[in-house]
Amino acid sequence: MTGNFDFMLKIVTTDMIAYNDFLRENIAPNPLVGKIQSFMVLSQSKRETAYLL
Repeated sequence: MTGNFDFMLKIVTTDMIAYNDFLRENIAPNPLVGKIQSFMVLSQSKRETAYLL
C-alpha cells in the first residue's frame, strides 16, 4: 500500500447508518485522525480472508 494512505481499515457493518455512526463516534473524534476517505464495495466477485472468520 503506497500513496495517500497511512492505514486502510476493512469495516463490516449491518447498514450505512451503522457505518456512519461508527466513523463519527469511533474514528473521527481521535485527534490523530486528519482525514477520512471511504470506498464502498457494491458487489464481491471473490471472498477470501487472511484469517478465519
